[in-house]
Amino acid sequence: MNEITIDSSEIEEIMSGLLTPDEEASEDGSDSGCELWTLSSINDAYTSSISPQRASEVSTHRQHMSRIADYIINNSDKISGSRADWHNIWVRFSTDGDFISSLALAEAGLRRFPCDAILLADAINAAGQIGDWATGDRLVERAESPDYRADEDWRLAVYVADYLCSKAHAQGLSDRVSTYERALRFVREAIDRLPPNDHLINKEAEILIDYGKVDEARGILEGAIFRRDTIAEGVADPTRIPVPQCCLTYLEKILGDSCEYDTIIKIADAGIRFLKIAQTSVKVHYFFYRKALAMDGKIHMASGGAQTANQDYVRNAMRTYAIAYALADPDEIRDTCRANFLVLGVLGGIDDLKINAFCSSATDITSQ
Repeated sequence: MNEITIDSSEIEEIMSGLLTPDEEASEDGSDSGCELWTLSSINDAYTSSISPQRASEVSTHRQHMSRIADYIINNSDKISGSRADWHNIWVRFSTDGDFISSLALAEAGLRRFPCDAILLADAINAAGQIGDWATGDRLVERAESPDYRADEDWRLAVYVADYLCSKAHAQGLSDRVSTYERALRFVREAIDRLPPNDHLINKEAEILIDYGKVDEARGILEGAIFRRDTIAEGVADPTRIPVPQCCLTYLEKILGDSCEYDTIIKIADAGIRFLKIAQTSVKVHYFFYRKALAMDGKIHMASGGAQTANQDYVRNAMRTYAIAYALADPDEIRDTCRANFLVLGVLGGIDDLKINAFCSSATDITSQ
């Protein structure tokens, strides 16, 4: 691919397509005395200012993206935008892996909105990604002050904890202990002051696992997952927190590749149930996959394996594989699902359940 260069005048031209005049005062209420502009998507700037083919090529070259970032930062006194605009710019550069630019952009946003917790979290995250401990430490100190928690939510605590854990990995033993304790303290204080949230509970457990305190982490996760629901007239306890992320962490970091099949099935079932309550980034197919593997393991550990196992149980294991297969992305876990499905079917003498090797949706798998 030929390298594409953009000179200063072309940067100005591209940015003029990105920015729209705004005659009103800036978002923070100040009047800089300069002509103000409204910040919009970097991607929109490329696609509206240059041809789609060239936009695609230019976007692959990080140096050009960095020059766009420099323009925004150097002209920030002429640019107005909401907190969300600055966060979206940070997301754009972070997604591309350019954490140096994303850190600078988050800090530029913080100069406009100095007490915004999301932008502070963005900056801390980027600092940790590039190992800029000096900048990160300064930002974490701000996060520890109540003055810098406007509109705070769970993300600030999670990003602070992730930053401190990353820093701990680069430290000696004595410093590492104090850094982990600082991360735990910040997250636990956030749990006390913020509305109940599974991300915070899960992050506390992850820090403890990283810290080497696996048994303590197990207790926290089990307390969240297996808390007894209070049922009244068919309605679950309204204070119950859905914890699918805790289920995922328990499966991946506590149970791992163990043979605790009954516990794996119990945790996977809980994860599936919690996903019926809340929208989450956790993928449901993983819980079905882990459950199927555990059911399969129990079948093959028993004397006689699938040949003598309860046929209904074997069928349920096969159906669980089929569901995981249908929900998974191609080439992710499908080969394993299909192979294990067929093995169970052959050894168990079950030939009325079939799975399509090329299926792309749940409607393709199937059935009795």
